[in-house]
Amino acid sequence: METLKQVQDFLRGVPSINCGGCGVAALTMHRWLKDHGVESEMVFLHEMYDRNYQTNAMRMKRGSGMAEAPAHAVIKHRKRYKDCGGYRPKSWGERVVKMSEDAVVDAINLSRRWNPRFKRSAIPAIEKETGVDLSDLKL
Repeated sequence: METLKQVQDFLRGVPSINCGGCGVAALTMHRWLKDHGVESEMVFLHEMYDRNYQTNAMRMKRGSGMAEAPAHAVIKHRKRYKDCGGYRPKSWGERVVKMSEDAVVDAINLSRRWNPRFKRSAIPAIEKETGVDLSDLKL
């Protein structure tokens, strides 16, 4: 794939990518950009009263501990939040936690709070089509 938009367009076609697969999508976009020498940040968005916000904020502050699934996972690229649907404005009251790549991988692999509608069996096809290594994700 030649552009981030092509990656986003492909990911948008993966069944339930934004119903439990948003972390995989964000990680894919982040790594694709990184592979092409472009910086981005991994970001977890939490609803105002989401208890996982405190868990994830502490995980990043301490540098250890388990991260939990957010309301939505996105990247921050060129000062804008993006998911596979494109630009995604931050909602009023939404809380933001900048996440490390390792913490996102841990959250994807260990948190049981991701929506199970996304089938992880789609990960090898995402790797193949995007050229992004996702071998550290559990199927």
